[in-house]
Amino acid sequence: MCSALPLVLVAGYAHSAPIIQSVSVIIDKPDYSSSYAVGVTAYVDGQGVDIAEVSVTHTPTTSGSLDSWPLQQTSASQWWNWSTQRVPLATGPIDGTLSVSVTDVDSQTTTIQGLQFYPAAELDFPVMTVQTLTTGYRVNTTNVPNADYYDLWLWDPIALIYPSSQQVTDVADLLDIPFDGLVDGRSYSIFLIANNLFQTEETSTPYTYHFRSYTQQRVSFEAASIPEPETLALLMSGLGLILAIARRRPQGAVTGG
Repeated sequence: MCSALPLVLVAGYAHSAPIIQSVSVIIDKPDYSSSYAVGVTAYVDGQGVDIAEVSVTHTPTTSGSLDSWPLQQTSASQWWNWSTQRVPLATGPIDGTLSVSVTDVDSQTTTIQGLQFYPAAELDFPVMTVQTLTTGYRVNTTNVPNADYYDLWLWDPIALIYPSSQQVTDVADLLDIPFDGLVDGRSYSIFLIANNLFQTEETSTPYTYHFRSYTQQRVSFEAASIPEPETLALLMSGLGLILAIARRRPQGAVTGG
């Protein structure tokens, strides 16, 4: 006689809606592009439930819109993406507001609104000239209005890495940059980025705006030529022989009586 298996009923349960912990907005203004790029990062707590979707909507106060775009998950709590729309530089500073919505797999949604753009915080393009030195580069530039700090990045297009970088608050600190690991004869790209990062307190959800404007210059690094040890030894011995010949005095003739 077999005993009946126990029947277990699992009742549905209610849980809290997801929480948007903070939002970070980056406005990117490269000098070799004709438009602004806007990206958003949202930090989300799903309250123990998986997140199904995170999206952003832009509402302009004048004209032109970034429309809506989805964010992509980049870590357990981080979602990020650029807007697919661009804002032409000719139209002036970006304005308007953002709203961020998070929906979990149980269709519970949390939305925050009124994330305001700050056109006055946008930055001018940094102006940069670069001199190649025997140990690195000399970067000459001037302060950018409203910039809080500067990043200087060296990009290696062969190794596909940034072999060196600097971050300073005063452009005077960029005058002599002894970049390490440079390969003789290789071309690099140097990026000078002016940054303005600030946090607002107009909503219950913390959010920051990062305005970034940058310029780039391609340069070739050619190290000073240093002789090989064998060549240097040969040169030194040759120099010694020349000096010895130069110092010899003519011998007088010997006469007999």
